[in-house]
Amino acid sequence: MSNQKDKRISCWSLVLIIIATEFGFSNIITGYNQMSYASIIWYIITAIIYLFPLAMIFAEYSGSLRKDHGGFYSWLINSIGERGAFIGTFVWIGLILINLLQNVSGLGINISGLILGRDTSQSWHFGPFDGNEIEALMGIVLIILTTYFATKGFHKVAVTATIGGIISLSVIAIFIIASVIIFISNHGAFSQPIHGASSFIHSPNPQFQSPLAIVSFIIYAMFAYSGLEASSGFIDKLRSPRKDYPRAMMWVAGIMMVLYAVGMFVCGMGTNWKKVLGVKGVNLYNNGFAMFNHLGVGMAQAFGLSPSVGASLGQNLVRILSIGSLIPLLSLLTVGIYSPVKGLIAGSSKDLWPNKVAHFNKHGMPACAMWIECGIIVVALLFVSISGHNGQQFYQIIVDMGNVGAVVPYFFIVFGFVHFKKRHDLERPIVFFHSMRSVYTIVTILFVAMTIAVVFNVIMPIMQGQYSTAFWTVAGPLLFLVLSTVMYHYGIYHRARRMIADNVHYESQNH
Repeated sequence: MSNQKDKRISCWSLVLIIIATEFGFSNIITGYNQMSYASIIWYIITAIIYLFPLAMIFAEYSGSLRKDHGGFYSWLINSIGERGAFIGTFVWIGLILINLLQNVSGLGINISGLILGRDTSQSWHFGPFDGNEIEALMGIVLIILTTYFATKGFHKVAVTATIGGIISLSVIAIFIIASVIIFISNHGAFSQPIHGASSFIHSPNPQFQSPLAIVSFIIYAMFAYSGLEASSGFIDKLRSPRKDYPRAMMWVAGIMMVLYAVGMFVCGMGTNWKKVLGVKGVNLYNNGFAMFNHLGVGMAQAFGLSPSVGASLGQNLVRILSIGSLIPLLSLLTVGIYSPVKGLIAGSSKDLWPNKVAHFNKHGMPACAMWIECGIIVVALLFVSISGHNGQQFYQIIVDMGNVGAVVPYFFIVFGFVHFKKRHDLERPIVFFHSMRSVYTIVTILFVAMTIAVVFNVIMPIMQGQYSTAFWTVAGPLLFLVLSTVMYHYGIYHRARRMIADNVHYESQNH
C-alpha cells in the first residue's frame, strides 16, 4: 500500500501532464499566422467565457466526487444517471480516438523535421508506398508501442506525460529566447510593427477580415482550449485529490491562457507576418518550420554570423521544434489511450461488460480495453496505408468527423452540472457557483458558445459547397451516440441474463 502511495503524483505533476497533452505550441504559431497580434484578444476572451468556467465546473465535480475512480464517467453518473453517463463517456472516447488519429497524421512531418531540419514527408517513397501511406504505417508502429508501454502501469503513463510537459515548456523557452535576441538586435523594434491598438484588433491576413472569419477563429480557439477533462482519469492517482485536482484545473487554465497570449505577442518580436508567414508555400502544416527556420537565420544575423551558419542554425531550431512535437505526441497518445477508457471501465458497473474487458491487469491498467482502442486506431491507419486514394478519402472523413469532437462531450458535462448542483447529499469542499442563478447563467453561456461552434462547423462547409464535410461533421458524434446507446442496452441485456443465471443457480442450491 505504501508503495502505491509513493507512486501517486503531485498537483504540479498533473499540471505538466495536462500541458503536455492539451497545450499545443502549434496553436500559438497558427493563431499568429491567422490573425497576428489580433489573435491575442480573442484567445483571452475565449479563455474567460469558455476555459475558466469549464475548469471551475471540473473542479467542483472533482472536489465532491474525489473518491470515485471513474473521473469523467463518475461526474456524469452522479448528475444524469447511468444511461447518460455511459453514452456520454462512450461518445467522448470515440471522439478522442478520432483526435488521436488526427494527431498521428503529423508524425511524418515531425520525423522529417527531426532528421533533416525540413519537411520532405510528401516526397517519401518506399516500394509501393507513398508519403501518406508510410506515415500511416509509422503511426501503426507508434500506437502499438505506446499502448504496450501504457499497459505496464500508470506510473509509466505519468512519467511519459510529465517529460512531454517539460519538453513543451523548454521549446517555448527556446522560442522566446530566439525572438528576444532578434528583438534586441533590431534595437528594440518589433519585427511585426505595432501600429497602436488597431494592431491588436485587425489581422494583416486578408482571409481574416470578415466577422464570419473572426467567428471561425474564436471557435478554433475554443478547440485549442478543449481537452482538460481527459485528466479526470488521474484524480484517484493524486496525493490529495480534494485539493490537488481543483487547484491543477485553475492553474492549467491560467497557464494556458498566458502561454497562448504571450506566445503570440512574442511571435511579433522576431517574425514579420508578411515576410515569413504571408508568403506562398507557407500553410498551417509547415508554418512552424518556416518560423523557426527564420528565427535561426535571424539569430545568426544578430551575432554577425555567416548565412551558412544561419541556415544551419535554422535547421537545428526546426529539429528542436520537431522534438517538441514528437515527445508531447507520445504523451498525448499514452494519456489518450489510458485515461478515458479507464474512467469508463473503473466507473461503470462491471456487469455491463464482458469479464475480460472489465479486467484490470496486475499493473492496475484496463489492458484489454486499451488494446481494443489500439486495434481500432490500427485498423483505421492500416486502411489508409493500403487503400491509396480511397484511404485518403477515408482519412478526410475521419478529420471531418472530429471537427466538433472537442466540444460535443461538454454538452453532457454542462447539462449534468445543473442536476449535480441540485443534489443536497454531497460534500462540497470546492464551490465556485454559490447560487442556482449563477449556475444557470454560466451553463447558458457555455451552451450558447458550444452550440454556435457546432452549428458553425456544419454551416460553413455548406456555404462553401463542401456538403460531404458538413455531413460527416454531423455524422461523427451521431455515429458514436447510436453506437453507445446500442452498447449500453447490450450491457443491460448482459446484466439481466447474468442476474437470471445467478438466481437460477441460487435456487438450485437451496433445493
